Amino acid sequence: MPFKKLILPELQKPKEKAEKLEPKIEHAEIVRVTPQTEEQKPIILTKTDPTGGWKRFILEGDPISVTDITKAFSEADVYSGKATAQYDNTVKAADPTGSFEISLIDCWNNSGADRNVAFRFGTGTLRFEKKIADKTGFILNLVKTKWRGGINTPFNIYSYETSPAVSYTVFGELV
Repeated sequence: MPFKKLILPELQKPKEKAEKLEPKIEHAEIVRVTPQTEEQKPIILTKTDPTGGWKRFILEGDPISVTDITKAFSEADVYSGKATAQYDNTVKAADPTGSFEISLIDCWNNSGADRNVAFRFGTGTLRFEKKIADKTGFILNLVKTKWRGGINTPFNIYSYETSPAVSYTVFGELV
């Protein structure tokens, strides 16, 4: 069923004050429907939808499909822990034979107060620096992308606070 546009009474301009305003629904005019497959329902684009944004992105071709995802991570490729000290907390130690490559970062603040965190390889530039409110966090999903450090370089979660109490999970591997 196509989306419908709902106009609420308080957004309508009254012609007369005595007139009672009722919500009205304008039916969308369908201009294009994508083909339906067994795995995916059709996407309906209406004339009232914006030309850009997420619908355009989907309609012009989904860049990720199940067949594109070929990587399977083992338990050894998942690094979880807590940043418990100020500055660098090592997620993955340096390895003299390889560099660490990351596919996903999950970071959560368990501290009871706002915390500033970032990630970096070695003592390099802080990346994805965020101020995270208590009981919130973020996920950085690098599907079809990798963030790779140098050979023999540790990967760290960084915090300005002396007791950050920020937990993390990182999917990564040595390459």
